[in-house]
Amino acid sequence: MKPVAGKDFSFEDIDYPRGIRKTRTTIMTPVGEKYFSAGAGISGVLRFQDFDAGTKKMLKDILGEEIFNIMQWYNVPFEKMLAVGIGNRNSSGDRLGPATTRRLLRIGNEKIETFEPSTYNLRDRKISTADLVKEQVEAVNPSHVFAVDSAVGDKELFNIQFDSSFGISPGGGRTSGRIDKKLLSVPVASVSVPTAYIQNGQKMVPANAGEAINFCSSVISESLVNAVVALGK
Repeated sequence: MKPVAGKDFSFEDIDYPRGIRKTRTTIMTPVGEKYFSAGAGISGVLRFQDFDAGTKKMLKDILGEEIFNIMQWYNVPFEKMLAVGIGNRNSSGDRLGPATTRRLLRIGNEKIETFEPSTYNLRDRKISTADLVKEQVEAVNPSHVFAVDSAVGDKELFNIQFDSSFGISPGGGRTSGRIDKKLLSVPVASVSVPTAYIQNGQKMVPANAGEAINFCSSVISESLVNAVVALGK
């Protein structure tokens, strides 16, 4: 059965000033899920050209609204957010998650608790990153989880991808697992940014990855704080 726009799914493609474009898909019914081979929920991409202050301000407002929309989609009362920064703080192309959680710590918000799995020795514990996050969720008992990670892209790098259903699938320990609502039993919003690409079988990190990660981690952390403030009203 072919899905009906407005009933089974909705699609937005919006151009903003400063060369920003938002593409957003919302899947609303099982018919839409089957057609798109994806779970019900919200997913999208923010594309932009510059790393300047004006672009940052606009991206922060747009992404904050999308994170808020994702959390509202679950229809679960908000109490506390666990922000999970996936990645390696010492890797030039894989430090987006830790960079974001550290910015959140500096900003400070009593409704946001941060967690950085890379500070734990996963191999010695023989546990996956996803299972470690699950342990932390059980210990902290948040109402919602926000996960952020770097990704490997193709030709298009440094866009901001947001999602409510797919989650994040990091590597680590013995196996990989997906950080999503099914695993954690609480609403999950995820954000990722392609910061590297594969060339001739090798992972390549562009020279401007550091600048891009600094910019994106600032946008993401401030967007999350704005969303949490709105959720608490």
